[in-house]
Amino acid sequence: MKAPTKKVADYLQRGRDIAVFAELLGIRFNPGQVRWLKYAAATNNGWEWIWKQTIHVAANQIGKTLCVAVLILWACMYKIGVPTEDMQAWFTRPYLWFHLAPTQQQAYHALSDCRKLIRGSHEAQGDRCMLVLATNDLVKECKVATYYDGLEFWNGAICQFRTTDDKASALQGYRASGISVDEAAFEDHLKIVVMETLMMRLISTGGPLHMVSTPNGMNDYFDFVEEVRKHGEQPEDKVWVDSEGRSAVCWSVITDNVGFGISQQQVDHMEANLDPATKEQQLRGEFLEPAEAFFVPSDKILAAFRRSIPEEQQPRAGRKYAAFWDVSVASDPTVAIVVDITDPVWFGVYFRHYPRPMGITQLLNEMTMLHVHYNSAEDPKRLLPRSRCVTGYDATSMGGVMFKQMLRSITPSRPVNFGGPSEKLKMLTAARAVLTKGDLILPDAWTRLRQEVLSYRLKDDKLRQDCVMALTGVVNVANSGMSIGASRPMNVSARITQTRR
Repeated sequence: MKAPTKKVADYLQRGRDIAVFAELLGIRFNPGQVRWLKYAAATNNGWEWIWKQTIHVAANQIGKTLCVAVLILWACMYKIGVPTEDMQAWFTRPYLWFHLAPTQQQAYHALSDCRKLIRGSHEAQGDRCMLVLATNDLVKECKVATYYDGLEFWNGAICQFRTTDDKASALQGYRASGISVDEAAFEDHLKIVVMETLMMRLISTGGPLHMVSTPNGMNDYFDFVEEVRKHGEQPEDKVWVDSEGRSAVCWSVITDNVGFGISQQQVDHMEANLDPATKEQQLRGEFLEPAEAFFVPSDKILAAFRRSIPEEQQPRAGRKYAAFWDVSVASDPTVAIVVDITDPVWFGVYFRHYPRPMGITQLLNEMTMLHVHYNSAEDPKRLLPRSRCVTGYDATSMGGVMFKQMLRSITPSRPVNFGGPSEKLKMLTAARAVLTKGDLILPDAWTRLRQEVLSYRLKDDKLRQDCVMALTGVVNVANSGMSIGASRPMNVSARITQTRR
């Protein structure tokens, strides 16, 4: 592409401030959009990103995708994040932005807004647009990775619009200068996508990750928001930031867009005709427990997860423990939970989620080691008896006499058969009762368990529920293990050798 004319260059010089850039494009941001962009577009010295992660919790009809489109155009137009001391180096430096969504069609919503903004034809621009990017040869459409539609900028920057399908595995190997994710709350594996793929793409560049979405129940997106909101501070209304100054969460509600893209009459109509739950989520961006949620009320469930409880605690002499394994050697994850049941109020001391299947030998060894660990703590002064632990396991999936015989040296042990629907419901109800009554306290750091509990529904077989079943199982073991007998010594090395034969 050719260099911009002097007039356009003057425009570009002014537009390095995103507010001016939006003005040049003829866009007026509403208060909710301004609130998020204050953090999403914040830089040091005009080029270094300040906030490495921002989350925009947005009501419907707030203009969130348009806001993201402007941010993408601005970031790529100025290669935000690249130093400008050496303009030749700045111009030639590769710059790759990814805009993602759960489906390709959703990802292209932002591309559609970008196309209109580039041509000066977006309905939000009106007749105020002073900088038409297309006619000034500043941006052109292109194909990337032989398939995806993208944008190529005058300075060599590229933006790709892609799906997070298959846990965003197609992004492996890329270096990203920035990433935006639209409708992030509707990505089923958001935490895995973010932690295992997206953040890896940004390490070398120091680029930001921006997630925007309307709420979709208490899922991974909710967890990202809660992590900032619970452990950070609130510098202004509808904004939370973490203590390290790296992540920011911003809320936008439907009334933020009154006079910008929607009328008060339209808001009043929706307020009058929508049911209360829909209004809270769609108009005010509130996270609600999903319809047919089993573990309710959600406020009491959330109260059971405490920051004051350490993520893991070592066994102590004189204490009683209940352990449970939701086991799998095929395709599902394996989950282990240990709970201290010595006192009337139980508390979690150990949690492991093994995302990949284990062989039978490894599984039996892991179970044995954990049982020994919590079944053998001694008091050096011999004033207290050694710790005692009963280990339960899911006999429904693994089942059969064979697995039961393999665990015969783990004493005491308890096979738990979830049986038919009525028996499973009975055990789930018992787990819900100890949480809502405050009889079981769990570490706040057990986020995967918390998420599964909050989103669990009886009639949805597609939900991840391994952690829920582990929790249900350990409560069953605890209820039956209040009179744990004395444990006998175990030859661990012999046990491991035996499982390898």
